[in-house]
Amino acid sequence: MGSLTSLYYHIVFSTKHRDTILVGPIKPVVFKVFRNVAEKYNATIIAANGVDDHVHILLKMDTSQFVVDIIKEMKRLSSLIVNKTFETKFYWQRHYGIFSVSYSMVSTVKAYVCNQQEHHKKFDFLSELKQYALLTNELIDNDLYE
Repeated sequence: MGSLTSLYYHIVFSTKHRDTILVGPIKPVVFKVFRNVAEKYNATIIAANGVDDHVHILLKMDTSQFVVDIIKEMKRLSSLIVNKTFETKFYWQRHYGIFSVSYSMVSTVKAYVCNQQEHHKKFDFLSELKQYALLTNELIDNDLYE
């Protein structure tokens, strides 16, 4: 019998300086790039959504890849394609959040990711990030807030 793995990650990252650029036709292009990158790495995007200045991705992957490599490629390629397609200056922030998700919580996290527009009517990105820090007992680098 082979190995069995079930790795799910909730990934969050922001545009550089939290610029509100993920609007109009740019947003679907970014998410299409994310899906293509995930497929290249034998991973599956369960849900992806975001608001004008940041994205959330629920990713399922196997043990043959590193999640940080997938994130770096998503950010690199989406910036390249958006800048070329829309003749703009679009960049992602250097930092990101990666949270492991147990199988029993996948549907809850998926609903959360899919409901970003409603969620951010109540909470801004900075408040959300601070809440993650409290929940995980992690210190967050001040660069994340810029």
